[in-house]
Amino acid sequence: MAGYLNAQVLSPETLYEQAKVMLAEGSTLVCFAEGTRTRTGELGAFHTTGFRLALQAGAAIVPLCIKGSYWIIPPGQMLLRPGIINIRALPALHSCDYSGLNPYQLKEKVRSLIASELAVMEGGAA
Repeated sequence: MAGYLNAQVLSPETLYEQAKVMLAEGSTLVCFAEGTRTRTGELGAFHTTGFRLALQAGAAIVPLCIKGSYWIIPPGQMLLRPGIINIRALPALHSCDYSGLNPYQLKEKVRSLIASELAVMEGGAA
């Protein structure tokens, strides 16, 4: 009911067109830039698909930092372990904040923001 756009199944053109329609209708799109859960607990490489869409649509990006989910349900496990998941929303990046960047540069900018905040959340310095 919430809608789901599968970047692995849809062609890039279809994905972008359907996403633009959803954004124009007032929907919020959630993209998991890593594409899958971490296998090590570390922040993984980001894919450019969501950032390409944000650039094309001029959409705001709200980076979310999620800490603790790896411990609770690591990949390949079926049983949940007790634990705490912390989620922190960073300030939104509006199109004026990333104009002039290409998808790769935007991806790296957002990944750097998230990596810095995760270090703070883990008790380290940014």
